[in-house]
Amino acid sequence: MVNMQDQDDDAMLIAARFCSDSFSSVSLQQAQNGISYSLYARIESIGPLEAKGSFCNVQRKQVTLVDNEDKRLKFLLWGEQVLLANLLSVGSMLALDQPYITSSNDIAVETDSEICLEYGSATQLYLVPFVQHEEQVYISSSSSQIRHQGSRLSLTALTPTPRVSQVSLPCDSLGSIDFSSYPFRSFITDLTDKMTGFSLYGIVTDIHCERSAKKVIFYLGIEDTSGSILAKLHFVSSWSLGRLSPGHSVFISGLSSNTSKKNRLEVSWFENQPGSSFINLSCLPALLNSSCLHKLSRLSDLSTEASCTYICRVRLDQVSQCHVNTDFAHSSCGRPAKLTPSGNLECSFCQCSCDSEVVRTLFLKIPVADETAKIFGWCSGPTAAEMLQISPDEFFELPEDEQFMYPSSLENECFVVALVNSKQPGYGRGHCIDLEDDAVSWEITRAQNVNNVG
Repeated sequence: MVNMQDQDDDAMLIAARFCSDSFSSVSLQQAQNGISYSLYARIESIGPLEAKGSFCNVQRKQVTLVDNEDKRLKFLLWGEQVLLANLLSVGSMLALDQPYITSSNDIAVETDSEICLEYGSATQLYLVPFVQHEEQVYISSSSSQIRHQGSRLSLTALTPTPRVSQVSLPCDSLGSIDFSSYPFRSFITDLTDKMTGFSLYGIVTDIHCERSAKKVIFYLGIEDTSGSILAKLHFVSSWSLGRLSPGHSVFISGLSSNTSKKNRLEVSWFENQPGSSFINLSCLPALLNSSCLHKLSRLSDLSTEASCTYICRVRLDQVSQCHVNTDFAHSSCGRPAKLTPSGNLECSFCQCSCDSEVVRTLFLKIPVADETAKIFGWCSGPTAAEMLQISPDEFFELPEDEQFMYPSSLENECFVVALVNSKQPGYGRGHCIDLEDDAVSWEITRAQNVNNVG
């Protein structure tokens, strides 16, 4: 292996020498006929390779390579060759002259490609190490402060005078700037091409699934005080974020951005990427218990134009008007599971069969009031069980006439609740519970019984 030191000059020299072949041109049959290849790619990851079958006693490592066509191949190191991995680093450029081409099936490697690369007797490696570069980023923002407005936590500008500051942020070999250590809050209007590791705080405006045979992708509309954007969420196997609906406040970290071929800014999030997190702030248990996170509002303060989570103290009023239903829900997302003509249970939100992933749950539409106003709210899952003070299974086992009469026993029960407007103008439809109608726009995301409190 030749370790090059003058990165810029050597990278151009090696690329000119080894860019004659791309990963898509590599053929196992041609290699078996004596054709050799010269390849040049970026190291995306380095890791151990699980030992299987006849290879269980041999130490192996796999290096994932990405060429300039965004095609990936595994480069495998065996036995004493694994020591070479100590010289490699993620982000570095690696040239391979005459690598050995083998079938991934023959060496028990799970990969999307039918072939793998190995270090053969005639193979030569040339490495251009990745050196962390930094980019000077200029930040222009107005003076701002966090202040309470009712139960809302909002960012309010104090003066229109912009302040410009300069920070140095790490930049990778592709020119993407890493914002994971960025000391300020990012707004949607600040997003540009080639940003990684940034975070957003905002309100969910829409959610829908794009499911294919190999990928599980959801599109999440999110807006903050500066604008709105559609984020592409990539999951390993299925939706794993629990119950999420339009109107919920969320915090997302580990986002990245790029410009599409149609010159549109695209934002992506990968569930298994280091630094990725997704927090539904509207459903946090601590939201109702921690006074520092909220200030109580009256029902008369609620505005359908606001994008926030309200915290109110209410009582159940005229519960004879409430509507309760118990049914099966998909456990991973909390959405109703529908019975298909074939007799299987299916989640329309996740667009998948969910026969083995359902739980019995409650769906509730109920009037709540305080001394200033009365509204109808809807909820499901644990929140509905908390307000009805009964589990879904217990309610289901009640005789039909007792199910009908049960809510009347809860008249004037008091709760502290978190309320979000699930039907603001422009919000996506079709993602809330079936009991909801156009007149019920307030979702109760959390509830805590405070009976005997006036």
